[in-house]
Amino acid sequence: MRIILFLFLINCSIQAQSIFNVDFDVARFDMSDSTSRLEIYYSFYHEGMTTQVVKNDSIIRGAILVKIKAEGQEKDQYLVNKIYNFSSKTNSKNRATLGILKYVLLEGSYLCELKGSDMNQENSIDSVSFIFTINGFKEDKYSISDIQFASSLKRSVPDSKSIFKKFNYEVIPNTSGIYGEHLPVLFFYSELYNLNKGSVSPFLDLSYTIQNQNSEIVFSKAKKLNTKLTSIIFTEAINVSKYVTGSYSLTIQISEKNSNSLEKKIKRFTVVNPNIVDTAKTITDKAVFSSEFAEMTMDELNKAFNTVKYISQKREIDTWKLLKRKAEKRNFLYSFWKRRDKDSDPNINKTKIEYYNRVDIASKRFETMQKEGWETERGRVYCIFGEPDEIERYPNENELAPYEIWNYYDVEGGVIFVFGELFGFTDMTLIHSSKNGEIFDPSWRAKLQR
Repeated sequence: MRIILFLFLINCSIQAQSIFNVDFDVARFDMSDSTSRLEIYYSFYHEGMTTQVVKNDSIIRGAILVKIKAEGQEKDQYLVNKIYNFSSKTNSKNRATLGILKYVLLEGSYLCELKGSDMNQENSIDSVSFIFTINGFKEDKYSISDIQFASSLKRSVPDSKSIFKKFNYEVIPNTSGIYGEHLPVLFFYSELYNLNKGSVSPFLDLSYTIQNQNSEIVFSKAKKLNTKLTSIIFTEAINVSKYVTGSYSLTIQISEKNSNSLEKKIKRFTVVNPNIVDTAKTITDKAVFSSEFAEMTMDELNKAFNTVKYISQKREIDTWKLLKRKAEKRNFLYSFWKRRDKDSDPNINKTKIEYYNRVDIASKRFETMQKEGWETERGRVYCIFGEPDEIERYPNENELAPYEIWNYYDVEGGVIFVFGELFGFTDMTLIHSSKNGEIFDPSWRAKLQR
């Protein structure tokens, strides 16, 4: 999944069995003092999906599984547990199917699980889960909705039947959050609430800024809001065609003069402009040149990223595909690990070191005639989660192929991964797991029957 940095996303990682291009994005908009509207945007990219011929037409078939449950509920007590199917004709692999789902939810904390699947191909699955909070209106103070990124935003015609119509606008979601060479204008949509509450001034200050990955402000604009207004729609278009490739954040902020009170929302996006050269010499540049990525060849850089796809967000994977120059890939990998660095020592990145150590161990331990060890299913799980707390090995059960059960006691309260030697060659396939987002098959033993 491209990822999608939801404003409220927590520990979002994508671990699908067969990654193909499905994007999800989410935004919340207030409705009352106790409810909000949750909007889920999805995009199935036809490239990578299989087609089915029906009456001489090539048909793309997909499905979205949505599960939402309130915090504290039992595992199977979902407020929403529904599958949405779609099919569409396609004459081009470059097309995409866009959609939107809407739910009204009461105040509280929720867990949302989304899964996209290619219905013509059993193991083509992409999933994501995240925690979010519904706060409802602040009746006595101004507030801001989430930010929705769009690929197109325009006034809608009065009789428009578009599913993306929102008040007087048609807002086509950009689920990838990627702009630049192929989408040079960043459109965004937000809603500002209760501007006439909680302020003694006749005007509020509205500002919106863009910062790059070095926390430098590259765009800034401000305007006044009349406090006689109640709630308004705030939209804007920003040209990012001259921005250098990298990660950026958009901040919308409302504040009151001579007051410490403010409200703000932040959302990240990515810019890919291969032909724009960054001439600025920053500390980051020096750090990149002193890193192990500085001396890598193009093949070594590609392999360094291929081994981290298991922990990459979809936006990062899609951004990498667009990078052509060695310098771009080198800077990308440095920033990739810098974002994940949890160590206070700027000269050491323990997260990176630990992960690449896992890759090395997996490469040696699970190597087959066809694959490097980190490319196998056991290698993938080992790279993501490390050494299992316990491994149950069953090499010689009657009438069953050899299989292993890996136990991780501290992942999601305890999960298992079951691997079976279905096709020989010492490689084992993942046939069942209790981990969210992984293949789930309670009848997995049937697959092991000789």
